[in-house]
Amino acid sequence: MSSEVKQNSEIQIKELSDKNRNLKEEISFLLYKFETCYVDTKDDMRIINFLGATEIVFAECEDRFNKGENLIKMINLITKSNIANVEGLENNSDNIPAMDQVVANFIDNDRNEVHLKVMGEKSDGEYFLLSWQIKKFEKFIRHYFKVTPTNQMVKLAQEKNIRDLNNFKLLIKNILSLVQVGIVILDVSQRIQFINEISKSHLISNNNDFLKNAVFDNKHFKDVIFMCDQDDMTFRLETNKNVLESKKQIKYERIINNGKIIFEVNPIFDNSNSISGLAILSFKESKDLQTDKQTSNLDVRKLLLTVKHFNSKNKELFERVNELETNHKWFIQNSQSYEATIKTLYSHIDNIPYPISFIDMPTQKITLINSAFQKAIEIDKKLILGKSDFEIFSKEHSDILLLKNDECIKDKSIIDFNLNDNINIKQSAFMDFGKNKMVIVRVYYLKNNKFNLNIDEKEKEISA
Repeated sequence: MSSEVKQNSEIQIKELSDKNRNLKEEISFLLYKFETCYVDTKDDMRIINFLGATEIVFAECEDRFNKGENLIKMINLITKSNIANVEGLENNSDNIPAMDQVVANFIDNDRNEVHLKVMGEKSDGEYFLLSWQIKKFEKFIRHYFKVTPTNQMVKLAQEKNIRDLNNFKLLIKNILSLVQVGIVILDVSQRIQFINEISKSHLISNNNDFLKNAVFDNKHFKDVIFMCDQDDMTFRLETNKNVLESKKQIKYERIINNGKIIFEVNPIFDNSNSISGLAILSFKESKDLQTDKQTSNLDVRKLLLTVKHFNSKNKELFERVNELETNHKWFIQNSQSYEATIKTLYSHIDNIPYPISFIDMPTQKITLINSAFQKAIEIDKKLILGKSDFEIFSKEHSDILLLKNDECIKDKSIIDFNLNDNINIKQSAFMDFGKNKMVIVRVYYLKNNKFNLNIDEKEKEISA
């Protein structure tokens, strides 16, 4: 080999060595920055190499964490535990396997990767979750570690839960603002827990825009009706009090904005059958298809049930979020129950007695319909979801809906229009929580309780 070739080879070896060192330093920096590390062991769990934030992950045994030590013993020291949950497998809480047995089984079987979760406890009593991923390589086993303290988990979970609950509350308000029945929920002290827009128009004069735009949450009911004459305000407050005491519905009528409004004051009961508040429902006495009195009683009963369920579940979830502050271990063991309760809340949308559809924007695809929609259209739900208006309605009607969707997104307001002589629609746009995109909520009012599409032909088209 000539001296020149030898020199070039030495230069290339040095460059590769420098690249390797720089890459290792970069990996170490990233691992340390995100408080993660990896540890390489032999099959007998003896440590042969490690990189990253081992002094953070293994802080409570840092002075003993060295090459040649048994990794399982190090994990026992920091977690004060010898049990591990295997991700993807159901474990009996009374019979969770020992981590050394789990690792031994993994080494002996054909799997190349396993993810374990170990509940640990620090010397100061704080719980944490150790995420432990193991991968097999030809000559060694690599272990990846990440520690998540429960105070951080609880903080993130609380922020997410509160954000989701507030967004869900906004979603319900948006839907109920499209409903042609006024709804006011009061607690036993007559403070407002919920009020929709149509109810404001039934309680407040049209020429008082300031009050209509005011926020009444947690305000006293008299703050909404103080513009009434003294006798009428006294009558309404006394009526509410009488319903709370008698636990029986009371109806009355008033002329508001040149129209007759029927008010129903209904008691709300908790699970122990004790009075927990009032639901004041109001609607116009009219022959108009949106407020047909013949169907309003049936609709109002079902709507009242939906709002009562929402109100009670909403309180329950906020109480659950507060519990997270005081019981970290409870949070770890029951983290999935929150998601299940959110799904229960969404099921109440299905009980709203008006056809409802959710339109994803900008794809214009239908992502959700309730039972009333499916009953009115008489087409299988599976054939509706994921379809656009052009695949459900006629081209003439779909062109109208497309224009109204654009108008709704542009103006960020409630759009009210007649699709034809049978179908009146109210719709509003809102941000879908968890996703950075708009969704349109559409409520349909049907004169004949059916969409009156050519069902046989339309179902054939949709199926195709």
